[in-house]
Amino acid sequence: MRVANQYDVTFEMNETELQPRRLLTPDTYPAVITSAEAKNWASKQQVTYMKYILNLDVLGKADEALTTVLTTIRKEVTVGAINSNGELYSPNPEYPPIWGGQNGAKYVLSAAGVLRSGVPLSVSLANFTVNQLVGRVVRVMTNYGGYIRGVAGEYDRAALDKLFLDWNGVALSSDPNEAQIQVKDWNIANGYPEVATREKPALTLKNVATGFFKPMQQDIDAHDFVVGHLPEGNPVVFQSEAQYLLAVQLHQMGEVQTPNF
Repeated sequence: MRVANQYDVTFEMNETELQPRRLLTPDTYPAVITSAEAKNWASKQQVTYMKYILNLDVLGKADEALTTVLTTIRKEVTVGAINSNGELYSPNPEYPPIWGGQNGAKYVLSAAGVLRSGVPLSVSLANFTVNQLVGRVVRVMTNYGGYIRGVAGEYDRAALDKLFLDWNGVALSSDPNEAQIQVKDWNIANGYPEVATREKPALTLKNVATGFFKPMQQDIDAHDFVVGHLPEGNPVVFQSEAQYLLAVQLHQMGEVQTPNF
């Protein structure tokens, strides 16, 4: 890993793409946000929304054998609607500007120490930029998702359970090995290869993030994470001291307009 000096905020994370992918037992795990970017998209009603695209390295729990990286999960979360000035607002005054729920940004920002209890969003997000999330530690809840490339859209866990219940009356197992066997049997029974290839698609399981929480002390101790204090903020957990120092620098350099709440 290379960490920037005082005048250089460009840095590189470990090459997570070299880590083998592994289907995890649905549970909560410590995870490090290794990359984060913001993108805008427009709805059919011509409302512009901002989303964050995150990559998380999922690590072993404190009560298990610790490994470097169990797997990597990509997660997209919607922050909310933005106006022509790039400010967050709520198209519906009955709802807050920042999205919650499984696919909203509220809970990952809270878990990462960006949003603070009892502090207005305009204060919490002043000087915040999405790259400040890199290096922060959260606890991620995982589950199974699935897809058939080019044939069917994404399946969440509920849809996967229904798929298997409708097929043979048995929901998808939470044991990764048993779940993979069930998927192979379903693929064969439905005219797909046991395992997807570049040429032939098939039902494939993957890990998905379904919730975010603050790290547990036992995981902080086991992984020797660093607890740092950002200016005017709550304690935030980082993977290393170097990432904490960089986060302080990025916070001081933040150029985001204070949202108009």
